[in-house]
Amino acid sequence: MAKCRRLLNPLVALVFSSAVLVGCQSLDTGGQSGENRGGLFGTGFAAGLDDILSSKPFFDGATLDGWTQSVDGSWRVENGVIISDSKADTLLISQGRYGDFHLSLEFHVGSFVNSGVLIRCSSPEKISPLECYELNIWDDHENQDFRTGAIVTHKSPIERVNTAGRWSRMDIHAEGDLIKVSINGVETASLIDETHREGHIALQRFNDGKVQFRKIHFEPIGSSWWDSVRTTLFPGSS
Repeated sequence: MAKCRRLLNPLVALVFSSAVLVGCQSLDTGGQSGENRGGLFGTGFAAGLDDILSSKPFFDGATLDGWTQSVDGSWRVENGVIISDSKADTLLISQGRYGDFHLSLEFHVGSFVNSGVLIRCSSPEKISPLECYELNIWDDHENQDFRTGAIVTHKSPIERVNTAGRWSRMDIHAEGDLIKVSINGVETASLIDETHREGHIALQRFNDGKVQFRKIHFEPIGSSWWDSVRTTLFPGSS
């Protein structure tokens, strides 16, 4: 028991304590109305966790905990921003695996950088448009079918949104066989495909220049409250 206490993540305690309070409130409310809420650790407790974890940080804003660098030392965090200006092509890969979710982030890239976000990657050793869905960030791609906002090898962007040299936002919606991407609020591509159902998420920096990512938020779709806890507090689990 003492060993378990030492290993207990303080964040786990915070989340569960908060959920208990919300659950108590739900239980009290249910009691007043005569509704059976299933007890403190029944539906009220689960609802408390759902409320707390419904929209949560995917990046803690300070470290690269929960992520793996394909090239050691090629990514860093400064003032809440993930940065890579490495001379080597590099990827930052989530240790967790994810299926259905909404992911939003802001990015800042130069015109020569081949960047993007890859989702549902089958293996951290095989990150490519063939093993993942790649949502591209590269305005000046030599093949404009694969420019910013494309789902590479699947869908060309239906709208051209220029992003080089300024902060922009990408929204990715992955649910079942539907993949959608929007840039600065403009939907650029939508795909129906069942090839990749879940996997790792990766940030990319290839070619020359600097990439920056910030305000990264991840919201699971249709997962249980325990899946939310596990992927938030234990990002290396699957």
